[in-house]
Amino acid sequence: MERKQGLTAFPAALHVLKCRRQNPNRCVKGTIMTSPENNYWFAIGSTIKPAVFVLLLALPLMVATSRLTQAQTFRVLHTFTGTNDGFAPDGGVSIDASGNLYGSATFGGDHTSPCEPLGCGLIFKLSNHVGGWILQPLYSFQGGNDGNYPEAPVVRSGDGTLYSTTVEGGTFGYGTVLRLQPPASACGTSLCPWTKTQLYSFNNDGLGNAPIGALLLSSGDVYGVSIGGGAPPAQGAVYQLTPNGGGWTESTLNGSLASPEGGVIFDRSGNLYGTCASAGAHNDGFVYQLARSGSGWTLNTVVDFNGSNGSVPWGGLVMDTSGNLFGTTSMRGPNGGGTVFELTPQNGSWIFTTLYSFSAQEGQPLGTLTMDLQGNLYGTTNAGFGTVFELTRGVGGWTYRLLHSFTGGTDGANPSNAGVTLDANGNIYGTAAGGGSENCFQGCGVVFEISPQLR
Repeated sequence: MERKQGLTAFPAALHVLKCRRQNPNRCVKGTIMTSPENNYWFAIGSTIKPAVFVLLLALPLMVATSRLTQAQTFRVLHTFTGTNDGFAPDGGVSIDASGNLYGSATFGGDHTSPCEPLGCGLIFKLSNHVGGWILQPLYSFQGGNDGNYPEAPVVRSGDGTLYSTTVEGGTFGYGTVLRLQPPASACGTSLCPWTKTQLYSFNNDGLGNAPIGALLLSSGDVYGVSIGGGAPPAQGAVYQLTPNGGGWTESTLNGSLASPEGGVIFDRSGNLYGTCASAGAHNDGFVYQLARSGSGWTLNTVVDFNGSNGSVPWGGLVMDTSGNLFGTTSMRGPNGGGTVFELTPQNGSWIFTTLYSFSAQEGQPLGTLTMDLQGNLYGTTNAGFGTVFELTRGVGGWTYRLLHSFTGGTDGANPSNAGVTLDANGNIYGTAAGGGSENCFQGCGVVFEISPQLR
């Protein structure tokens, strides 16, 4: 079947994966999105069923604006098959000192029921061995009380423990926070079991549920965001989990946020920062600060988006050593396709600067940026089949460079909203939720690498 290039999901209106979870009989393993005027469509997943058509954006056909000699810079490390190794790896990867990669596949794994027909998802490790990369499933979710559908990035602590979330399942069905611990002692096989512990199971108590976005580990506590269960009508929340005896206690730091998808980060003063993809003064989203205030937290708006400076900041934020914030908007801006921006603190306020504005044909940067030691930025977009890009800091400003433009074939399609990861040698690693194996409709997804010596 020919893979077609077209509209990707408008994130504030619909998760690409949401239809696959909630309407499996209508759009099994793939949400179809189309513009009736042009019949552009896009889907990720498996066995095609009668489509759900959703009009999301009235944009022209999205095509790559330029190409590099991709074979010289890009290679696929693993192609998902849609079976025990899962499919739709939408959370990106993290990396350890030995160069092993860790991530999640939202669907698939060993346990299909009660997540039929999708599979409940899994967490994996990808190791570089002589002769190639080998994927080891570390844990396959069982659904129900165990949790299902891990969409968020896998975060690795200093002792090798992995932390992540499931957006559904758990004791009350509203998602979980979990950790995976490696074997306490070395064993002679690569299949040594990891120990999974459910730290918290969300319920519908008004304190937030449906956790998503990268977790933040700080002083033994876990911070995260959820997209449901807070105060109506916004419902999103920022939460803190604190160890308490043999369990964990949840505190909601703010429960009135709208689509806080990208997680939170700390500054040196202990304030938290994040983005909301909707609401704000112009309903185009905003960047927020949660400032410590006595025993509580005060919500402050850092910048409101209004369309001209961008709209729908879907990804999270990254901060440099000077306290400047960097992020993306997925839509609009000067050239119509989203932006990369910087926020500089000055005398109690913030100066907003657009570093790069994407055209509609090259844009939709949904993921969180990654910064290297020189302050250069790396990110992904989702227009067409998606791209990986670099913004290099120079004396006269910032220079944009396209590192890879996905074709929707064996190289993958639609790179993860979690962005990319860099190792100590500057190699870039990431995941694409579609493309790759045709075992799944529009592909099962891939893990990829871009090598710096060839850039």
